[in-house]
Amino acid sequence: MVDVEIILPCYNPHEGWAQLIYKNMKELGCKHPQLSIGCIVINDGSTSGFTIENMQFLNAMVPNCQVYSYTRNKGKGYAVRYGIERSVAYYLMYTDIDFPFELSSMQNMLETLISGMDIVLGHRQKCYDHQLSSFRRFLSTGSHVFNKVLLRLPYVDTQGGLKCFNEKGKQIMMQTSLNRYLFDTEFLLLATKSGNLKIKELSIQTIPGIQLRDMGFATLKKEIFGIFLLLYIKFFK
Repeated sequence: MVDVEIILPCYNPHEGWAQLIYKNMKELGCKHPQLSIGCIVINDGSTSGFTIENMQFLNAMVPNCQVYSYTRNKGKGYAVRYGIERSVAYYLMYTDIDFPFELSSMQNMLETLISGMDIVLGHRQKCYDHQLSSFRRFLSTGSHVFNKVLLRLPYVDTQGGLKCFNEKGKQIMMQTSLNRYLFDTEFLLLATKSGNLKIKELSIQTIPGIQLRDMGFATLKKEIFGIFLLLYIKFFK
């Protein structure tokens, strides 16, 4: 039985991703020897980078590691829920497969969660914007305005890819329906509307030099339905 499980959605990962999981899980376990920490890797229909050798390495080197795969890419939101459904831990965290945030940020969030919060979310530092392309910076600013002005959320950085929660938060996450990037916003919108969860926002720091994937117009088009769904949830549900 594990106390904490880290959900790691994975799509066409960069070389060395399995070794990166080993490194981070080992360090996180050393920082929290009182906790049994495992991870759940979800291969979200990768067409490259996800090999049998990677899975064998994880099985041999990373205790309490589960790996699941399906053939068709369905989106990060779907992958996160898929992993959560298979989790047995009371405390859950999810982040990206390349562990883009400082380990100290993960530790701080985990400790805050265990101290009595239901949901802890990361707020990225302003220096994060300098690591983005101009187009992604524009989208990030637009997302913050949308969250603050239209959804009236107290948390503008809903897309920060590091969040953790307990069983109460898990129940909210499993109510989300969006399969791609806006599932994060849907999660926090539903959580704030519930009115009975203890939510805390913490500042988090990205790893210097981390390579962030760009987002194209094709991806943005897929999010249009999600934008209307969020407005429906806010004002009519």
